Amino acid sequence: MIYKETGQYKSSYKSDHAIFPLLQDKIAFSTLMFIAFLIIPFVINSYWEKAILVPFLIFSLAAIGLNILTGYCGQVSLGTGGFMAVGAYASYKLMTAFPDLNIFFVIILSGFVTAFVGTLFGLPSLRIKGFYLAVATLAAQFFLIWLFNKVGWFYNYSATGMITAPSRSVGSFFITGSESTPAAKYLFCFLFVWCWIFFCSSASCCLDFKCRRDNPCQTIHAYGVMVIATICNFNSTIIFQCRSHPNFSWTSE
Repeated sequence: MIYKETGQYKSSYKSDHAIFPLLQDKIAFSTLMFIAFLIIPFVINSYWEKAILVPFLIFSLAAIGLNILTGYCGQVSLGTGGFMAVGAYASYKLMTAFPDLNIFFVIILSGFVTAFVGTLFGLPSLRIKGFYLAVATLAAQFFLIWLFNKVGWFYNYSATGMITAPSRSVGSFFITGSESTPAAKYLFCFLFVWCWIFFCSSASCCLDFKCRRDNPCQTIHAYGVMVIATICNFNSTIIFQCRSHPNFSWTSE
């Protein structure tokens, strides 16, 4: 640790629970965001976009989903790659089936498709957790990857098995297809990941996640926390949302 928090006092709960409570952390994060937003888009080339930066952002989004599932909810999943593939192929099929559909609607609909597939695998696994849940999600990943490789409909029966995303634009900037630039694709992915980071770090349901993870039975009786649904992962992970319900009760076995 190259610096200490001596002399940096917190005067409120908000400052004490801030993501970056120290001034040095805020400066470092602000500098990193300045470089990511205002420097990298002007110097990025095709190699850095395809081989380093965009894959890094994709894996970052997967890490956000695992942070919610494992960090906040305390569950273990080994099927993240399979569910990411569901979202990717769903986006591709929607883009090819509906050429005029806006890219934002494509992302939202592919998230719902992923949530539906996650529900199919999640419902039989409601009463298991830990190692057994990890095995179930691993089986889901193997099945999904096998399905995408063996069924030609998912890649439009291409002879090589490779897919090419159709052109889509946001305003006058193409973000997919041959007409898109590395800077446009990088900025679109970066803004998308940044928005999800901001949402997951500030959402009020994170407290419900952690309460249920630490003391599930006591939390349910005390606060009425109810797990209501499997929710989306727009780059293909599973998120469980919690809501408070004053009349909900759970009788533990």
